[in-house]
Amino acid sequence: MQKERFQLRDVFNLDTIKYISLNIKSTYPLFDQEGFEEDCSKNFLDLDFMQRCMKIENNLEIFLPKSFKQSTKIILDSLGDEIKNDVLEGYDGFYIMPLTLYISKNGLDDLDTSFNALKEMTKRFTSEFAMREFLIKHQDKSMQFLQQCSIDKNVHIRRLASEGSRPRLPLAVALKEFKKDSSKVLELLKLLKGEKSLLVVRSIANNLNDISKDNPEDMLNFLKTFKVSKNHQDYFIKHALRTLVKTANKDALAMLGYKNDINIDTKLTLKSKTITLGENLEFDVYIKNNQDKNINLMIDYLIYFKKANGSNKEKVFKLSKKVIASNSTLRLEKKHLIKSATTRKHYKGEHFLQIQINGLLQKEKLKFNLNFK
Repeated sequence: MQKERFQLRDVFNLDTIKYISLNIKSTYPLFDQEGFEEDCSKNFLDLDFMQRCMKIENNLEIFLPKSFKQSTKIILDSLGDEIKNDVLEGYDGFYIMPLTLYISKNGLDDLDTSFNALKEMTKRFTSEFAMREFLIKHQDKSMQFLQQCSIDKNVHIRRLASEGSRPRLPLAVALKEFKKDSSKVLELLKLLKGEKSLLVVRSIANNLNDISKDNPEDMLNFLKTFKVSKNHQDYFIKHALRTLVKTANKDALAMLGYKNDINIDTKLTLKSKTITLGENLEFDVYIKNNQDKNINLMIDYLIYFKKANGSNKEKVFKLSKKVIASNSTLRLEKKHLIKSATTRKHYKGEHFLQIQINGLLQKEKLKFNLNFK
C-alpha cells in the first residue's frame, strides 16, 4: 500500500496540541489543559497549515491569563532546550510557531517584552513569521531590534535579522515598503558581512533573492561588494542570483562568469516545422566561437506559445551550460515535449523558437505550427 504523501499542515497535529498543553500545564498549574485540548481539536484536521497554527494561537489567548506579561512568562518557562548547533532541520520545532504568533498578535504595544520573548523562542526555532507584524506597525524600532540580532553570538538570532526582514518571506505577509525600497534591508544585511555560518549565509542569500525580484539593480550593486566567509562565497553568490539567472539577467550572468561581450555566431534548425500536441519539438543549435579563447556559455531557449487572443507569450527553458573552446563549433540537440498540462493551455497555430546565450537573444526566431490530433 502506498503511503500518503506528507503535507506541511501535518506538522501541526493532535500530538502538537497535547505537547504544548503539557508544557504549559507543567509551569502554570491553573492552566485548563483538558479544555484547551478539546477546543483546539475541534475540526482541527480539516484545516490547512496556517489555519491550524492560528487555531492553536487563538486558544492560547482564551486559556492563558489576560495579562500579556504574565502569559509571556508562562510561555517562555514552558519552552524546551535551546538548539545546540547551527542547523535548523526537521519539524519538531514547529510547535513554537503558534507561540511566536501569540506574541505578535498580543504584544505590539509592549515591544520590550515581545522582543525578548522572540529572541528566546528563536533560540529554539525561529520567529521570522512573528516579526512581520512588528515591522509593519513599528518599523524603526523593529529594525533596531534586528540590528542588535545581527551581531548576537547566537547563530539563530543572527539568522532572524536576515530571515525576519525578507520582503517576500514564503507563507507570510509581504513587506510592501521593503518591496518598494530595499535600502533599509540592505543596510541591515551589511551588518552580517563576513558571516561564517551556512545557516545565516543561506538566509542572507534568500533575502537578496527576494530583493532581486523588485529591485534587481540595488541588489546587484550590493552583491558586488558584500562578502561572506570564503568557504561559502561561491554558494552564496549563486543562491542569491538564482531568480535573476532564471530570467537571464545579463549582469547576474556576468557575475557568474557568463559574459555578454562575446563574439559568436549561432544557427538554429528545426527537424519539423509542424508538430502535433503530444509530440516533441526537435531542434539543433550550432554555436561558433570566433574568439581566440574559451568562453563560458549559459544557453537557454524560448518558446513563444500562442495565447487565446492570438498573441504569443514567451517561456524561457534551460538548455545547457557549456565551455566552448577557442575558434571551435559546438552542436547541441534538444527534444522538447509539447504536451497538455494544468499550468498551460495550448492553442493551435503559429509558435516560435529562439535561442538565448548569456542573456542575449540570438537573431534567428523560427516559426513552427502546432496541431491537435
